[in-house]
Amino acid sequence: MTFRIRTYCLVRYVVICMPLVASMVGTAVRADEIAADLDVPKITKLIDQLGSVFFEEREAAAKELRSLGQQAIPLLQEARTHKSAEIRSRVAALLRQQALTLGEAVQAFAKQRDEDLNLEEGMWLIARILNHDVQQATLTRQLDQLADAVRKKLGKIEPKSVAPDRMVTVLREVLFDQEKFGGNFDDYQNPANSSLEKVLETKQGLPILVSHVVIAVGRRLDLPIVGVPTAGRYIVKYDGKRAAPGLPTQDIFLDPFNNGKVLTRIDRMESFPDHDPDRMVDPQSARRDLIRMLNNMESHLFNRDEITKAYQAVEFRVALEQTAKTPE
Repeated sequence: MTFRIRTYCLVRYVVICMPLVASMVGTAVRADEIAADLDVPKITKLIDQLGSVFFEEREAAAKELRSLGQQAIPLLQEARTHKSAEIRSRVAALLRQQALTLGEAVQAFAKQRDEDLNLEEGMWLIARILNHDVQQATLTRQLDQLADAVRKKLGKIEPKSVAPDRMVTVLREVLFDQEKFGGNFDDYQNPANSSLEKVLETKQGLPILVSHVVIAVGRRLDLPIVGVPTAGRYIVKYDGKRAAPGLPTQDIFLDPFNNGKVLTRIDRMESFPDHDPDRMVDPQSARRDLIRMLNNMESHLFNRDEITKAYQAVEFRVALEQTAKTPE
């Protein structure tokens, strides 16, 4: 079944998606075609409303212009020289945001060196496949709040100075006992399980997404929490080798999909028989993790016949794969 799905996706991509990608990147070519169908009076009114003295009206206009997508771009481009500085500023921001829908942000992101890729930015771009309007700042704030909840539980103690086993206990209490993060067992193939926005909202997702919530919180606390990309299920570990001086150096493995369960050596032997239970798997690059997330979302979108969004996932994945550093 998986082979048939992947073959179908590949064929559909070659036949249909490549022209779509080209059209998304080549926005200037399509601008005149789109302009023919524009509701010019409506869009002009919305652009003027960006300069309203009322904040609510400015925000409402910006939201509606974003929802228009490509259709609004020609008039927004004309408005870059508007006499109102407020309108010019908001138009510039809208054009930057709309560029994301045209694939430009994805292409620019993917072309970065592996060491420069910001995984959280990549997860935000993936989330935009399902919801164009999701803001990166919103996701960042939610992750910051989770980290703050851990700090609050520790009081005045610096997280990085806490013994690994105690620190893992506190992380589990906040993220899994209190916040109830875990795997979406009941609706595993829902594309929302691959969207950071939806996972932060529902507290459920695929193993790699829930794991990266833990990793993101750990990063904010200066903790050595890293991904363990096993073939069967993505998990995380507290990397004892990177613990603060004087602290125990043993690794502690967690299964975020299974409500943050601490995996003993026996657990790892039983659940991951193809791996050395002590070494397991080394962390991989942000690029490889993002490709894995996109593979999941792409497959689940195709399964639900959400073809347009599936193509966007394909485009992002292909861009990351094509610009990956060639091994020496």
